[in-house]
Amino acid sequence: MKKLWKKVRRASPSKSGESSPKSGSTRGSVASLNIGYDVKEKDLTKLHKAAWTGNLNKVKQLARKDPSPLDKENRTPLHLACVQGNEHVVQELLEWKAKVNIGDNQSRTPLMRAVEFGQEGCVALLLAYRVDVDTKDSLGNTALHLAVETGNLSIISMLLKAGASRDSRNKEGLAALHLAVRHKLEDVCRLLLKERANVDVEDINLRTPLMHACQDGSINLVKLLLEFNANTQHKDSKNWSADDCAVIQGHHACSQLIADHTSQRGRASTASTPRSGSWQPSSVLSSPRGHDSMGLPAQDGAGDDSDNETNSRASGAPGSDSWADSSQADEIADKPKVREKKRYKLNAEGLDEKDGYRS
Repeated sequence: MKKLWKKVRRASPSKSGESSPKSGSTRGSVASLNIGYDVKEKDLTKLHKAAWTGNLNKVKQLARKDPSPLDKENRTPLHLACVQGNEHVVQELLEWKAKVNIGDNQSRTPLMRAVEFGQEGCVALLLAYRVDVDTKDSLGNTALHLAVETGNLSIISMLLKAGASRDSRNKEGLAALHLAVRHKLEDVCRLLLKERANVDVEDINLRTPLMHACQDGSINLVKLLLEFNANTQHKDSKNWSADDCAVIQGHHACSQLIADHTSQRGRASTASTPRSGSWQPSSVLSSPRGHDSMGLPAQDGAGDDSDNETNSRASGAPGSDSWADSSQADEIADKPKVREKKRYKLNAEGLDEKDGYRS
């Protein structure tokens, strides 16, 4: 009976195999971790086993030859150490120059695995080692996508500080903000928006996060996205707006939020119109010289340099600030004609032009 019980206990992890690495219940054992990440002892090298079980002494001995051997799933010992959260092993492998950006069968790097399983200490070590934070897996997801999927604010903050792309999109065209909206993670959405994620990023169907929020009836997320000035007029590939998405799904509260936001923006733009660049003081608009003075306020004759210059030329008196009277103006206008007639007459009488010309 005891032998039978031992067999059941040994077999149960490989069948269920769904104990979480976060709880530490699988640490130190070679068992199936979860769906899509099976660890079988027969497929592991000695270094893989040591990294998985956290045996630091064996890791030190075995890593000298090759710190990054591959198992049948294309995983390195660093992958397994990161999944298990064995930080001391991760540190040791990094010191032995283990490959940090190599992907497994799903093209996921050790960093992506550490993010996926919420191992914050391992994430911090890898980021300090300056790994590539924007590597994509077979589905086009980055480490930030995986962090948003888990909703881990601490890891998301670490990735953003390390320079992770806010708007990188996977093969579905989904950015991190799309995923946060899809999973209704308000705190994650706010963090991404504060860190300058594009509020109007489009998915493969040209749909923005606001459209996704309206389609799901996520009132709080609609409010948040409008707070960050999401574009309510944007149209998707079907020529639907965010309001259309809300109405079609019967989410009238979301539709009302969009209508109120649009109305408020319209009133704000109307109130700010007089302060626009085209506004001019009333004195300019009412002045008959407003157009000639290029939008500058009209000034009296004493203060307008251009008027003084014109007056001076017309009167013949430098500095004069009054227009010439009519007789003076006629004389000035006629004088060139008189001089021309005299010259012609004298020439007609046969006088020498030089001697006979009189000014």
